[in-house]
Amino acid sequence: MPEAGFLVGLPAPVVLGLIGLLLMAESGLLIGVVLPGASTVLTLGLFARLGVVPLFAAVVTAVLATTIGSHAGFVRGQRRGQSGRGGWVDRLVERRLGPDRQERLLSLLRRRARVAVAVGQCLGVVRTLVPRLAGRAGVPYPRFALCNVPAAVLWGGGLVVLGYLAGAAYQQVEDVVGLLGLPLLVVVAVAVLAWRLVRRRRRSGGQPVRPMSPDAAPESVEVG
Repeated sequence: MPEAGFLVGLPAPVVLGLIGLLLMAESGLLIGVVLPGASTVLTLGLFARLGVVPLFAAVVTAVLATTIGSHAGFVRGQRRGQSGRGGWVDRLVERRLGPDRQERLLSLLRRRARVAVAVGQCLGVVRTLVPRLAGRAGVPYPRFALCNVPAAVLWGGGLVVLGYLAGAAYQQVEDVVGLLGLPLLVVVAVAVLAWRLVRRRRRSGGQPVRPMSPDAAPESVEVG
């Protein structure tokens, strides 16, 4: 994100505030589909490496801004689903998606909300649309938050640290970071599936079978 170079000379709170607003817009507003997301977070990590902002503050800013934006998008989608009306931007997106594709996305969110929300956080464009569509699909807020917050921590915190560690190799990392979507998708999906399997096993597990006492004898059965 070379165009962010002018931020280097600004005070740290101003830099964090501006980048935080950009990330909130990217994840919470429909205009976010054309805003830089991953590259912005990587740049924030690079700024931490250069001493422009503290690393901890950079991580907190990325995670909070992304989470707040996603939750704002969810609430907006929830209202849209209840009222049945939306702004011109909503209608434009609906036309671009098409009714069939949109219905498939809504159906996926109703059936596999946890996986869709967690994975959507790791992918550009999808990160903007999934919270809004989850709200429209009627996904309960606790379920949405339970998946969105950990995914935002993984995505935001992970990319800040990656940008911080990249240092001089920042440009190369930015060039390939788009490819991280697939590995992150696999990692998140496997983690969610493993969690579901463990929880299901705990639910289905009954009381352990008690061993028979050696003094106890089986009842005799009379044969007539």
